[in-house]
Amino acid sequence: MTNDKLLVRILFVFLALISFKTIILSQDNHSSIHFRAVTSVSGEEYFIDILPFKDSAKLIFRIKKSVKQSKLYKDTNFIRIIETLKSVKKFGPNNDTVKTYIAKLDSLNSIYTIYERDSLFISNTKNEPYFELVQEVLNTSAEILENKNNNRIVIDGEKLIFKITKNGISQTVYAYSPTITSNPLLYKLVKETKGLYRLNKKNGILLKSKTMFFEK
Repeated sequence: MTNDKLLVRILFVFLALISFKTIILSQDNHSSIHFRAVTSVSGEEYFIDILPFKDSAKLIFRIKKSVKQSKLYKDTNFIRIIETLKSVKKFGPNNDTVKTYIAKLDSLNSIYTIYERDSLFISNTKNEPYFELVQEVLNTSAEILENKNNNRIVIDGEKLIFKITKNGISQTVYAYSPTITSNPLLYKLVKETKGLYRLNKKNGILLKSKTMFFEK
């Protein structure tokens, strides 16, 4: 089982590169920004949902606290998924079997994961620059947000997967250890969102040690 545990860690990192599972939340204007951040080494992970309304927005935060690994590894579905993935001959991000079973593994893992949760409501009138930033992200194409021509090589760091929905139409955007130069809009969005939370909740769950980049 030791080798399987190592395989699981590798698979969860691989998952961050090829898929993004999100909870669908009902909103009046059908616009939202959901993102997931995960480190490739430590496995730290957090989620932020931005739900803009006409005069306000709700920010939802989840941070992975721990995983009930002993129960996960004994789950018969887990064993079946691992054995299937180990038998795949052409393992890669474009393999449909790999994508299907890693998504199943991710769903199963979430069942055994304990999260810290919190939320924050903010008003438009008191946070106009932030709302303008959210609208700019919603109105920008995935190609521009990702900036695939930045020629950066990131071997290790934080992977972020965004699901951006406007008027019911969604696009998925990936960023790897983003900076103000490589992915300016995404960098500012994440930084400002966490900044608003910390400003309003001094003793909240967003510890700098648990939310990785921008924290130097």
